[in-house]
Amino acid sequence: MRKGISANKLAAQVGLARTTITHLESDDACPTYWVLLKIADGLGVDFPALVAESFE
Repeated sequence: MRKGISANKLAAQVGLARTTITHLESDDACPTYWVLLKIADGLGVDFPALVAESFE
């Protein structure tokens, strides 16, 4: 799911460190349920839609 948002902007929107976002993008970290919820909320997308995207 691409929203055209920088790691810095997303991190600020969802209250996470930029390094957390970049680690998730590069598959260097596995997000917790709560991190996924924060990201979905910050992007304005439904949580199941965000998770389903990873299986496509």
